[in-house]
Amino acid sequence: MKVPRIGPAGLLIVLSPLVGEVLNGATRLSYIFAFVPQMMVWGCGTLIVRELAQRRGGGWVRVILLGAALSVAVEFLILQTSVAPLPWLEMAGIPA
Repeated sequence: MKVPRIGPAGLLIVLSPLVGEVLNGATRLSYIFAFVPQMMVWGCGTLIVRELAQRRGGGWVRVILLGAALSVAVEFLILQTSVAPLPWLEMAGIPA
């Protein structure tokens, strides 16, 4: 019986939000509790992108296109930050 390796998948799930959110400063270390939901969104999404690229082929072009689709889906559908009103524009006196 072949035992599945979960190490590479687990590393991908942890590293993708760590590099994308924590290292660039989008998630501060004082809000590290938000890392678990980010692992579920970005980590699992990255794992799905990898699996689709592996099973269907296509190389890096497919990975980049699927990554862009994941980014759009997360920003527009899950986080809804791209469709939310921008309150700092109103504070600056700029009509939205």
